[in-house]
Amino acid sequence: MFDRRPGRACNGGRVEWCVALLLFAIGAAVAMAGDGAATGANAVLCFDAVLTAAVFKRSASEARSDVYISLRRRADEWADAGVAAPGLNTAAHTVEVAEAVGSQSNIVISLAVAYGTDRWVPGGPARYTLSLSRIDATRWTGHYEGTLHAQAVTGTAQAVISPLVPPSGPPDLTIFHVNDTHGNLLPKPPQADGDGVGTARLARASAILRSEREVQGAARVLMLHAGDFRHVHGQDFLATETRGMADVVLLNLLGLDALAVGNHDDKNGLTHVQHLQECSRFPWLSANVLAAASEDLLFKPYLIKRVGALRVAIVGFHPNGYTFRKGRTIDALPCWEQIAAELKDRTDLLVVLSHQGANGDIRMARSAAHAPHVIVGGHSHHAFSQGIRIRREDGRLVLVTQAGVGWENLGRISLWCGKDEEGRCRVRDVRATLIALDDTTLPVDPVAEKRIDELNNKAQEARRTRLATPLVLTPPELPAGMRSGAGEIWALRVDAILPDTDCRHPVDVYLTRSNTLWTAAGALTPTWNNAGHEVTNIDLVISRAAATGSLDVVLHPDPWTLRESGPRTLTIALQARIEGRRLSGTHKSVLNSRMWEGNLSGAVADIVARPSAATVGITVSELIRNRGWRGKAILGVDFLGSEAVVARVSSKSLKRMILVRNPRLRLTADTLSGTLSIPVTSSSSIQVKIAAHVFGERLCVALEKQYGPGIATRERTHGRLSATPGGE
Repeated sequence: MFDRRPGRACNGGRVEWCVALLLFAIGAAVAMAGDGAATGANAVLCFDAVLTAAVFKRSASEARSDVYISLRRRADEWADAGVAAPGLNTAAHTVEVAEAVGSQSNIVISLAVAYGTDRWVPGGPARYTLSLSRIDATRWTGHYEGTLHAQAVTGTAQAVISPLVPPSGPPDLTIFHVNDTHGNLLPKPPQADGDGVGTARLARASAILRSEREVQGAARVLMLHAGDFRHVHGQDFLATETRGMADVVLLNLLGLDALAVGNHDDKNGLTHVQHLQECSRFPWLSANVLAAASEDLLFKPYLIKRVGALRVAIVGFHPNGYTFRKGRTIDALPCWEQIAAELKDRTDLLVVLSHQGANGDIRMARSAAHAPHVIVGGHSHHAFSQGIRIRREDGRLVLVTQAGVGWENLGRISLWCGKDEEGRCRVRDVRATLIALDDTTLPVDPVAEKRIDELNNKAQEARRTRLATPLVLTPPELPAGMRSGAGEIWALRVDAILPDTDCRHPVDVYLTRSNTLWTAAGALTPTWNNAGHEVTNIDLVISRAAATGSLDVVLHPDPWTLRESGPRTLTIALQARIEGRRLSGTHKSVLNSRMWEGNLSGAVADIVARPSAATVGITVSELIRNRGWRGKAILGVDFLGSEAVVARVSSKSLKRMILVRNPRLRLTADTLSGTLSIPVTSSSSIQVKIAAHVFGERLCVALEKQYGPGIATRERTHGRLSATPGGE
């Protein structure tokens, strides 16, 4: 996650924010009251402008924080005012104009800014008075003075003011956008004021999109997502349970036009990402994610879409410094330069769909040789009420914007376009706003609301069914030199074209063999769904060097694969070679009268007797949320015979060890299962369900962590078993 905490001052760690004013007035029509040539010092300043500033320096030793102040003057009143402070924090800020007076050569503007507070950095009030004098046709210079956090501030100021004809008529293009939704598909929990209760924010966004497409025409409206649609930290039951499939279904329903691949969107591995892509009716874009061992792109770099009379290029970028699974990320700026040079003569508008964070987007807007017209951003969770307008040295205007996090807002960008002297498209004006989706006066799309309820009901039912059935686990890489014992576990993997898909998915089959009898069996489809599947009609002939025969896998549906039919039977005929403890070969499979051939791989693990006293250590990626514990933790359990005696939780980021008394866990020759309750406070605890296969000294573990009603996370991890010192 992008680090949004600002630089710290040297004075006892207290955060101090500097102010060195840099003003850009973009598209301002400066006309004085009366005939536009008044010279009186108190004449009213009338203009339509946007001022962009970096706020105010208090000490040369303190960190700088750019703040962008947007103001618009219409006739004799201020129509719009907004503040964006990406370097300060992610909170919303407000600005009011107390006074604006001036002449053809001098301007004085008084502002009151209220900086908001987020969970990292506090805000506070500020007042500024800007005094500017014209130095040529467009440039102004001067100074400012005022107060920030009740302390006096002062410094120099510059401005650029250019004429602008206010647009008339509807916009030529409207872009709606979201970013960092992280699941959040279900209605908000109850709040004291009732806002948002009972209605998912996504259903309000869907209603707005439907209305705008009807009014403007679908050909003039785009809907974009700037990345990180996947859930994190179990924030939403529906998104967590369906592993992103419910998100894809609902984004399809919204008519999403493009998605930038975010750093959380590779959850569950690249194979699952590819499966989600196949189910998406929109492209996943990233121009800077390459395969690990080649120069091949893992995703489509850009999309060219005709919107009305405009040819719009949408280019996606992944955040620098984040390694995509089975891939690598390169710097976005050189990639952009190459693509922009290629697209500039083929398109009218260049839109960057970025998951780089606000700082990366501003860097691109200011320094790229080929300036984009709009950067729709994400990753840093900023909510820019009117976007950030960057006036470059070459005179080009670039709008940078974000819409917050978790479906809090739906961003809207309106663009009016014309032609320049060479007949190329020129943006005459661009406006950015945010629509707060917790506003209960907004309309709600009943179609989206019904679909969310259907998906949630199916996910709840699937979860109840899954918890009532044995959990099949994916085995880890088996260690060399497994000891012989009373039985064996066979793990086989084949590839199959599963129902309602056009690609092959792995099917993992697990068989427990004692002497010549198959005593247990199950199957898992890790990229198709999370349901456990039955294995029946096992007819295998095993020799020292080969395994041949057939078996049936009864495939069960689940909600996120959206299959309405009942179980379907996959018949697998296999021929495998046995080399040591490894299996390899081929298979012929049949499903719904469709036949195909493929490769088979697998391994055999011996079931061994356990020592009378043993200790199990399990690695947990995250256990206690929102309490300062974010790194890996180790869950240790001591066993006497098959019964657990005591468990403990420890982590480098945890200042104390948590003891878990009376863990209800049982260890057998080949499995570890049960539950335990980890105390968090005197009145709350986390319920953890564990199901694991034991392969020699290694464990393949599935954990389900229940934090409260409807709040749960699942993970697959690993562990190790060892004899307790002093035990047999």
